[in-house]
Order: sequence, then structure tokens, then C-alpha cells
Amino acid sequence: MDELKEAWGELKNKDKESIKLEIEQLRVSVHAKSAGVIETLNKKLKLKTWFVWGGIILFFGFMYFAPNTITIFQISFIIAVYIISGIILTKERKIIKDEVDLSGNLHDTLETYYQKVKRILRYEELIGLTLYPISATAGFIVGLNAESDNSDFFDDWKGWVILLGVLIILTPLCHLFSKWLNKVAFGKYLKKLEESLEELNKPENADTI
Repeated sequence: MDELKEAWGELKNKDKESIKLEIEQLRVSVHAKSAGVIETLNKKLKLKTWFVWGGIILFFGFMYFAPNTITIFQISFIIAVYIISGIILTKERKIIKDEVDLSGNLHDTLETYYQKVKRILRYEELIGLTLYPISATAGFIVGLNAESDNSDFFDDWKGWVILLGVLIILTPLCHLFSKWLNKVAFGKYLKKLEESLEELNKPENADTI
């Protein structure tokens, strides 16, 4: 009887050791895959930040071609929003860089990183929704007056209807295009993080990793 108990105890210990080994192998595998994904996402966020700061320089150039004070004001507003966006992106990237530590709790780290990247992309899309109508209006006016003075275009109600039609068409199109670009640039990498989190969320792994 004692031999049977001893054999059963050894079997349980082997099972525990086997489970620990499998979990450790899983942790190493997820760690390696996630590190590469995070590195790629960080590079893409960096490029996005530089794109915002580059946009500010570009809009300063557009000011030179502004036909009137109203357009200058619109472009100035766009530049101000871009500056705010650049500051937010730079700050969020710094927070992410400081908080990501894959040597600690892997699940919590990946979950936090995943949510922060998605939050940055949501911020960008919401900011874009405020900018598209203003950018389209400024571009419309600049284009309208590129070769000749058409300042009387809006004296008639038809001019306002045309502008409204342009805004109604362009605003949702630009928003959808922005979401599509983010999906192309970030989608598959965020999906990989989701898969890693799903793996770590399995009952047999959730309390250990």
C-alpha cells in the first residue's frame, strides 16, 4: 500500500513538473513572438509621430498660398491640432516605452501595450474627424483661387451647397481611408498580440503566466 502511495506521489510530481515545463515553454514562445511584434509596432508609431511633425511643416508651407485671412486661420487651426496630436503621440510613445517590460508579468504587459496602441489609433481617428472638414474647406478655397480671384463664389447659395457637398463626401471617405490605413499598418500585428493574449488567457495558463 505504501509503495502504491509513493508511486502515485511520484506520478503527481512528474505531472506538475511537466505542466510547469510546458507553461515555461509557452512563456518563452509568446515572449519571443511578442517582442518582435512590439518592436515593429514601436517603429510604426515612431513613423506616425514623424509624419505628424512633418505635416506641420507642410501646412506652414500651405500658408504661403492662402488667398485670404479666413484660410490662414483655418490652416493655423489645423497646425495647432497637429501640434497637439504630435505632443500626445510623443507622450504616449514614451509611456509605452517606459511601461513595457516583458520580463515581468507577460500577460499584463501585453494587455496594457495592446490597449495603449489601440487608444493611440482611436485618438488619431477622432482628431482626424475634426480636421477633415476644415482641411477640405481650406483646400477648396485655395484651389478655387489658385489661378484667379473667385472671392465672389460664395456670394450665391450654390457655392455653399457645392462646398457642403464636398464636405459630406470627403469627410467620411477620409475617415474610412484613415481607418483602412491603420488596419493595413497595424492590424496584423495587433492581431498577433490578440492571439498571444488568447493563449495566455487559457484556464491552464492564466494563473501561472
